[in-house]
Amino acid sequence: MKKILIVILSSLCFVSCYNNAFNDVLFRTTSDPFYDTPVTDSLRLEHTVFLNWKEDKGCDRFCLMRSFDNDNLDFKCIYEGTEVSYVDNQLEDNARYIYRLDKWRGTERFEGKAYGYGYSSDCRNDSLESNDEDTKASLLNYDQTCNLPCVRYTTNNEEHYDCDWFCVDVPPRHSAYINIAQINHLNEGNGVDTNLKYQLLHSVSEAVRQNEEKRIVNTDYEIKRFYFCIYPEITGLIGSSGDTVIEYTVSLSKIININ
Repeated sequence: MKKILIVILSSLCFVSCYNNAFNDVLFRTTSDPFYDTPVTDSLRLEHTVFLNWKEDKGCDRFCLMRSFDNDNLDFKCIYEGTEVSYVDNQLEDNARYIYRLDKWRGTERFEGKAYGYGYSSDCRNDSLESNDEDTKASLLNYDQTCNLPCVRYTTNNEEHYDCDWFCVDVPPRHSAYINIAQINHLNEGNGVDTNLKYQLLHSVSEAVRQNEEKRIVNTDYEIKRFYFCIYPEITGLIGSSGDTVIEYTVSLSKIININ
């Protein structure tokens, strides 16, 4: 009786597994794989690029391609499989990389059409990330030390740089003064002009002078929250290609009555 039961259970298991495999083939999408671009994060950890991409029911396996960023791209496959993420830590120091996502369906290969950009840096995101949008602005209520990574790629002359958003609460009929000071790279200029830009939300951008105080005025009769961003001026900071990191401090130096 036990032998019969074992045979029955084994048969059911075989049929179930067979049906699952059959269903995967029978009911899989008939669409070709869609073109996708790997999303990169080069600043989560030093000398490491984190990559991810979307699932694709029309794809049997992914092939993540990588090349050094130069005039003649020479792609090599660094990952092949069914996962939708990859951690690339086999990188040369301070090197820039171009990534492409190819897909296989059966014996047919679908080559990616757009690139992901990454670089090997000895820097990581500062503690306020991700404050790169006004909706994610950091409340400025004490002094902050931040960094702004920026890189220009040879491929497509692509520029990538960080942008830090902050907000400050200003009492009614008061002015707030925001002090901004660049820590590094000043000796490459005149020591007065920084490589930073400042922009109050819905206003035009302004250059930043070293230790300059930007004034924010609240003329209303109630407390008001103001948003502003600080971002790098890449022109003159790096050449036709390369990367660097600007370090700076930002602080709320004083709030005074405007009456």
